[in-house]
Amino acid sequence: MVGPEKATQMDISQFKKYSGKTFKPRTVALTFSQLRAIYPFFPFFMTQGFIPDNPVEFIDPVPTPPPTPKWLTRND
Repeated sequence: MVGPEKATQMDISQFKKYSGKTFKPRTVALTFSQLRAIYPFFPFFMTQGFIPDNPVEFIDPVPTPPPTPKWLTRND
């Protein structure tokens, strides 16, 4: 069974690099905001002895550019 307790800092870092090269910045930001939802579990896994260290402790969020304004055309 594979779960978040099996993740390592290398896994998170490699995923961050891969997604930054593969996906659009907004998709990457959404994915990392979803990952932030499971961040609180890692300290719990540490205290329970499931993992030796917190793999997301030193992972910085992915910077995303601000959205560009959508200009109206004459037809809009």
